Amino acid sequence: MKDVSEFMKKMVEYYGAFINEKVADLIAEELHYIKPTDYDRVFRFMIEEFPANWKPDIKAINDIIKKNGIQRLSNSGGKKCPVCFTINYSSCMCCPKCKYESNDGSPEVYRQFWKDWQAGKVKRFDSKKLIQLLAESKKYKEEEEEKESLKQMLSKVKEG
Repeated sequence: MKDVSEFMKKMVEYYGAFINEKVADLIAEELHYIKPTDYDRVFRFMIEEFPANWKPDIKAINDIIKKNGIQRLSNSGGKKCPVCFTINYSSCMCCPKCKYESNDGSPEVYRQFWKDWQAGKVKRFDSKKLIQLLAESKKYKEEEEEKESLKQMLSKVKEG
């Protein structure tokens, strides 16, 4: 598994929905403190230890991490994004995953925007369409200028 979202998707496929959204958020947050290379190990241990009718919870995830001796990433030197909980170790001011910056408003509002963006509910900027519209408007403007030029020439011919 490459990232937390893939891990969470596999958990939902195997165990069904989470008890509530807060539990899912806490589990996702906790998973950001371990390396993505350990996600498979955690998931394999879960499906071996817990039946399919079990509901995932944060205590079980923490116990699995401890039992397997999985090293937690320290938060020193990195800031945790309040929107997607990714730990950012770069010098960039924005989150590398969701692009949140502190001047983007409250994390709760941006988190909803981010979920909508991932679901495709937010209208996206289409640069190809914009360029096409600009080209068409330029072509229309050139045609209008040409018509005006022809009208001026025609009026000069009629006068002269």
